[in-house]
Amino acid sequence: MNDEAIRAVARTFAEKRRAATGFDAFPGAMPADLATAYAMQAAAMAEWDRPLAGWKIGRIAGELAEQTGENRFVGPVFTDSVQAADMAGSTAFPAIPAGFAALEAELVAVVGNAESRDDWTAEACAPAIAAWHIGIEVAGSP
Repeated sequence: MNDEAIRAVARTFAEKRRAATGFDAFPGAMPADLATAYAMQAAAMAEWDRPLAGWKIGRIAGELAEQTGENRFVGPVFTDSVQAADMAGSTAFPAIPAGFAALEAELVAVVGNAESRDDWTAEACAPAIAAWHIGIEVAGSP
């Protein structure tokens, strides 16, 4: 997939996000590998141009896991999509009409100082965690 095709997919994702509308099918060729998927994500983030609050690690399931040889991916969490809980129970969880939405319970780690490395283990991660929080992700997409 060439750079222009990647940018076209990214523009569509950003346009749909701005309009808070969905679409019926992936807007272009599905990425054949994670490198292309991450290139699309980077281009869409540039188009969206919002500050980041952090990153989410998600699961790749089924055929896509077999195709990519991976079972996890990393995606952005934008600052303007993070809300503090309203303990009175009136926190809104908006969904994109005609899109996908689900509420997912999350364990949120606030990372303090973390070194750059490729061989992370649970034991190596522990000292980098500054705080733990319980969260709810509104998992959704146009």
